[in-house]
Amino acid sequence: MNRTVYFADKAVLFTAETPGGAWYAVAADADGGVSRDKILNFLESHNSVAVVAADPDAAVAAFAAEFTPAASTAWAAADPAIIKTRLKIHT
Repeated sequence: MNRTVYFADKAVLFTAETPGGAWYAVAADADGGVSRDKILNFLESHNSVAVVAADPDAAVAAFAAEFTPAASTAWAAADPAIIKTRLKIHT
């Protein structure tokens, strides 16, 4: 399932297939993976970034985990609803 994370007027789409249009597409496993820092760097130049992954849910969970303190990683992984609420992820 596709997931979209919004940062103000910018969007990050986690998807299994490369979208068309104005999306700047990156492979989730390219160059050692796509980290929060890399995605935020892409958003400096592009309004919409698509992270293409074989498993978009796993990619968005890994991305969301980078925003949570290490002590709370367990609850974030245990309850996807918390991740959706904290990062305003839309399906």
